[in-house]
Amino acid sequence: MIKQNFFLSSRVKVNSMANLTRVILGLPLSLFLTYFVLKKLSLSDYGAWALLVAFFSYFSLIDLGMTTAVTRFISHFKTQNKLKMVNRILNTALVFYLLTGLFLSILLIYLKPSFQNFFFKNNQNVISLVYILVILMAYVDFVFSTFLSVLNGFQRMDVTSTVDLFKTILFTIFAYLCLSWQPTLQSLALAFTFMTLFWAGISFFACRRFFPQLTINFTYFNLSLFKKMLKFGCQSYLASLTILLHFNLDKFLVSHFLGVEKVAFLDIALKLINQSRMVVSSFISPLMPAAAEKTLIFKNKISTFYQNSFKYVFILAALVFGGLITISPLFIRLWLGPGFTMAIIATQILAFGHFINLLTGPASSIILAQGNPKPLFWFSLLEAILNLIFSFSGIIYYGFYGSLVGTSLSLLLTGSIFLFAAPKYFKR
Repeated sequence: MIKQNFFLSSRVKVNSMANLTRVILGLPLSLFLTYFVLKKLSLSDYGAWALLVAFFSYFSLIDLGMTTAVTRFISHFKTQNKLKMVNRILNTALVFYLLTGLFLSILLIYLKPSFQNFFFKNNQNVISLVYILVILMAYVDFVFSTFLSVLNGFQRMDVTSTVDLFKTILFTIFAYLCLSWQPTLQSLALAFTFMTLFWAGISFFACRRFFPQLTINFTYFNLSLFKKMLKFGCQSYLASLTILLHFNLDKFLVSHFLGVEKVAFLDIALKLINQSRMVVSSFISPLMPAAAEKTLIFKNKISTFYQNSFKYVFILAALVFGGLITISPLFIRLWLGPGFTMAIIATQILAFGHFINLLTGPASSIILAQGNPKPLFWFSLLEAILNLIFSFSGIIYYGFYGSLVGTSLSLLLTGSIFLFAAPKYFKR
């Protein structure tokens, strides 16, 4: 007999709790690590490290949505028990990551003298080796993340969350030991290198543990499969890129029209909003691979899966954002002291729009799982356009708060339209 409550009877419950645990346990470790590094390094060295890590993020720009594609395609074929196809997907993605990552690594190392002269004039000798180490480890991280995408496709986010948490723990331990031994930027880079190599090995063996048939054989590369994955990945990548751009639009508008001081209040509000989003997103991210499975096994039950998942996400988001709106005045005063009333109001205004935006998560996951990311791109583009119009108009006529109301309104309006229209895109 098929259970009706797919949301609770599937791996989604375990994966959601694992993601939430990672967020909760990882936060104090990250806060401690930042505090410890600041104590051991000078402000200039810490700033140089922060800038170097920014180069690390360049690799995510050339992903082109392949990570999402790997998770979706593997979930699709694993459900059909086509393990040879899982190996084809893995090796096809690995070839892509190896070649694109190698190209970017060579480019960034080639540009090292220019970056040193432009960004690191005062400590070029120190930066030279550290820069190369960070780029090489970014390449390793980029390639080996493929194995975690495979585990996500297998709906083993309890494993990937544990591996990611272990990554944070490793860096904290290695940074503590290396900086205690010698408080220099090179020591921090050495800790980063140790952490990345250990994490890469753990990721590979974790993947092999849950997928014993894993075979690294680049002759499995399939051009036709790669084109399908790239097409799917690019469409979802454009949607996420559009979201990334418009979520940062307010900072540019506020900085231009009102000055950087107002940006500080906005940034405080967004930090609280983003932490709240991470809690809810812990329950949304497992839905995509689960939806791919449900689409194949329970072809006529996907609407039930959507209704159940939406219900639980709605309850959680209402609790989290309702709590945020209620306690943000007290929390910000205890955290930062008096004088941050604008940050409190900004948090409360933005919370409404982000609450509605998160409710689109279950429908977005199902649409992605069924291999049709186009609607997500068009709705995210609409959201970005409305955000630009409303935020610009708001800041011109009503200043700081007008911009925030414009952003929240664009999220609320587009999210409501999407919630109404999304089920029409579900494949039966």
